[in-house]
This record gives sequence, C-alpha cells and structure tokens, in this order.
Amino acid sequence: MRSAIKRLVPGSLRMPAKRTLARLRTRPGRGSMIYRVQTHLSEPERLLLFGLVRGLRPGRVLEIGTFHGASAAIIAAALEDNGAGTIVGVDPLNAIEYPKRYYFGRFTLVNAPSPDGLDRARELAGGPFDFVHLDGINIYRQVAADLEACLPHLADRAYLLVNNPLHYGVDHAVRDALAAHDRLVDCGFVGTWADPHVMPECGYSGLRLLRWGAPVDDPQPIVAQAFDSAGLPVPSYHENIDNHDIWYCREIAPCQYCLSNAG
Repeated sequence: MRSAIKRLVPGSLRMPAKRTLARLRTRPGRGSMIYRVQTHLSEPERLLLFGLVRGLRPGRVLEIGTFHGASAAIIAAALEDNGAGTIVGVDPLNAIEYPKRYYFGRFTLVNAPSPDGLDRARELAGGPFDFVHLDGINIYRQVAADLEACLPHLADRAYLLVNNPLHYGVDHAVRDALAAHDRLVDCGFVGTWADPHVMPECGYSGLRLLRWGAPVDDPQPIVAQAFDSAGLPVPSYHENIDNHDIWYCREIAPCQYCLSNAG
C-alpha cells in the first residue's frame, strides 16, 4: 500500500511532503483540550485561559477550586505546549474525572480546602506561584479569604485570574483586596459573558485579571532575556531607534537609525 501511494506522489514533492508530515507529528497543538473537557467556562473563556497560560509562560500555577479537573487540564495542556511548568490544585474533594494523560504529568492535587492547603501547594510547587486560577466557592468571605491567603505565595509580577467576578460577592471581595494592597493591580474584566440563568439573584460568570507586584514598566529586561536566549547580542536603546520598524523603513521611508547606519 505504501509503495503504491508513493508512486502516486511526484518525486519533486516527496521531500517537502516528508518535511510537512514531520512538522505535523512534532507540533504540540494541545489547544484541542479546550473542547475535550466539560467546564462551566464558556468557549471564549476557555480560549482565554489557555492563551493566558501560553502567553505568560508561568513556571508554577496554583488553582484554587479544581473540582472535576477540567480547567486544570486546559492549563496543563498550555504548560505542555510551553514545554515547562507545573500546576497544583487545591480542593477538598477528590473528584477528578479525567485520565492522567490529560495532565501530561504536570498536575498535582492537594486534597484540602483553601486556604488551608496553600502552604502544602507551595511546598509541592517548589516555590512561589507565577499564575493563580481562582475558582473556589463564589461567596464574599471565601473569595476574600482565598485572596488574602494566596498573596504571600505569589512571585513578583504574578497574575491572578478570578473566576465569576460578575457575582456581587466576588466583586466586593476583589475590590476590598485591591483597596487593602497597593501591590495588587487591577487589569480589569477580561471575560464579560454573564450567565443570568445560574443565579437570577445576582450576577455570575466572567473573568477578571489581577497582577501582583511591581508593574512591567521597562521592556529592556524582557528584550534582553529573549536575545540572550537566542544567542544574539542584546540591543541597547538609542533615540534614533524610536521610529525604526523593519517593514516601514523598507517599504515607506528609512528612519534616522537606518540612514545613520547605511553603508
């Protein structure tokens, strides 16, 4: 069968086809986990959760309120695509419904209520957390307690994704935490889908992003790390570079930087 198919493919196309197949076999592409698990998150919210973990590339993730393990599987898939990172879930129930392969060896569950299990979670993670998915009990006193207890376990510039912030109690807990901690920064509502059918008495669903620590006010450390990792000389700032863009300078008009370096 293979030889028959091979004869149908022109010789000039065989090598490109082999390269394409090799890329497809090695390509991670684990975003399909978004659709393979069942969670209360809407499809856009699942995509956002996966994308945040993919883009922020956290080394250690904490999930408060793992329940059946659906969102933990989405996070673990994003970490696997990143090629690094672990997630520790904290939940009083041992109710994971999905097989171990869904977590790529990156997930550990602390079978305890929050905030009691946070010390153990940090111990298992091996250090402070870079990202928190807060999806525990959606009442004011619980969210307030979870937020207050997890802050000491966060790395500088960690991000917290709060589930169901459209619930009045969750909203008030977040507002109080922001007022009490100068280092807690509000990044706003990033998921604004409200489900009026869950609790007609109050809002529900949505996602809100918070950040802990100093703001990212200087791109140079990020640029330096990327260039250094690529084995390239780290660029330094010069005022002539402000209007430099590789496409604009080539297609429209060269900037002062290009002119000063011409020839």
